[in-house]
Amino acid sequence: KKINARTPYIIGSMVDLGSLDMVKLGEFSSAPHLSKGEEFTLTVRHEVEYDELTSEVSYDGFIEVAEVGDLIQINDNVELIVASKNSTDVVCEVIKGGQLTSRAPIIVRGKSYSASTNVPTGDLELATSEDVDFVSLSFVEDAASVEQLRSELRDRGCNSGVVAKVETPKALQNIESIVEAADAIMIARGDLGTSIAFEKVPLWQERITKLCRECGKPVLVSTHFLDSMVAYPTPTRAEITDIFEAVRQKADALVLTTETASGRYPYKALNAMHVAAKRMESKAQESAEIDPIAALSMPLDKPFQSVLRVAENIANSASIIANQQLAKAIVVFTQKGLMASLVSRNRPNAPILAFAPTAEAREK
Repeated sequence: KKINARTPYIIGSMVDLGSLDMVKLGEFSSAPHLSKGEEFTLTVRHEVEYDELTSEVSYDGFIEVAEVGDLIQINDNVELIVASKNSTDVVCEVIKGGQLTSRAPIIVRGKSYSASTNVPTGDLELATSEDVDFVSLSFVEDAASVEQLRSELRDRGCNSGVVAKVETPKALQNIESIVEAADAIMIARGDLGTSIAFEKVPLWQERITKLCRECGKPVLVSTHFLDSMVAYPTPTRAEITDIFEAVRQKADALVLTTETASGRYPYKALNAMHVAAKRMESKAQESAEIDPIAALSMPLDKPFQSVLRVAENIANSASIIANQQLAKAIVVFTQKGLMASLVSRNRPNAPILAFAPTAEAREK
């Protein structure tokens, strides 16, 4: 907010709401290193202390979720198979060893804990007190979760947009209704990749990105873009290719996570992503100069239901003319951002300059 007020930059703000669907290990006095073939127990006994091959979990309902034969992943580096269970313990066999850490997240492959559709009250209070532009909700599995959060925000007098994070198989089953209900979508590839087969993640990324463009909803792609730059100052060629592909798919935003939150080279990571994305955008502009109509991302005969057809036609026509005439910019006057979003949906070559009457509309 201070940056927006004191500088020429316009930056939207977002609070990532904590989710009760994230289950974690307990605290270790001495973090164990698990080896393949060892037995490790996850428990809800709530005892004062446990042996080194037993850990408490943060959610009692974990016992009902985990079944014999399930694959359990801990902190992305340890994998367990459930061998047996009773009313308090889930006994597992280690199939991929590694170092455990206190409070590490636990994921049961292909399942959701569904602990609660509520979010911690403190997070909501922060979002409303700071009057942020967007709030993101983790582990969204249906449109009802989005509507419930929006209702809670409105009850608190907050008009923030809701960003639904897609990261479970059930969310993929309901993706059309979630996209329609949310104000924006974030493809959380890290958690999604542990919930479905990893080779399916790129396919779902492309499908969701295309669906969001068709519905006029912003789409953010998150996680593992420059994972090597957490520890090293230069990216791998595969990581740069990943950025190129997301830009080619016309995603609205690419999100860095660990690279900038706790990595050793946050500024270098940000610059590497910026350079790679700009290079791909320049290549797309060259294609637009060759065929200005074919370069538009969206089919011009497919309106989405919630928008008046006349507004969509104006936005489509403006995009075509701008590409044909190699316009330097497209100027849009908008009350709440709708017309600017319609023009942006076509991904024209020229930059879009949107004039809005309020700071709230401008920052969104």
